[in-house]
Amino acid sequence: MATVTHAGTIYALREGESALDALLRGGANVDFSCRKGSCQSCMLRVTSGEVPERTLRGLRPSLVESGHFLPCLCTHEGDIEVEGPDRSKMVCEAIVADVTTLAPGVARVQLEPEIQLDCAPGQFLNIVRDGVARAATR
Repeated sequence: MATVTHAGTIYALREGESALDALLRGGANVDFSCRKGSCQSCMLRVTSGEVPERTLRGLRPSLVESGHFLPCLCTHEGDIEVEGPDRSKMVCEAIVADVTTLAPGVARVQLEPEIQLDCAPGQFLNIVRDGVARAATR
């Protein structure tokens, strides 16, 4: 039986269960949302062991290189140790390319990020300015 270790606690994976589900069943404090790899909210970083290739789906190369993976897609036979994501790998700079007033008090702001962002319908990102975050959709 495979295990996932998080914050010093070992969680056993049941047959066909994802690492995320094992963590949640065991009471681990981890973020999640869609449970199918689209939102990437559950992203963790593997510190020991190996994760299947499918758990890297949609992640930027820099995230993959630093050990990030999606535990919601991780059903496996081996033991792994994980920790929270490295938030410094999850940000990038952007410049304001255009601002269009749509209605009084409503504007569309177009940004040009410093790196290519691959987004799927339903995904969002957080825009942070002066320490305040706002969710934005594509």
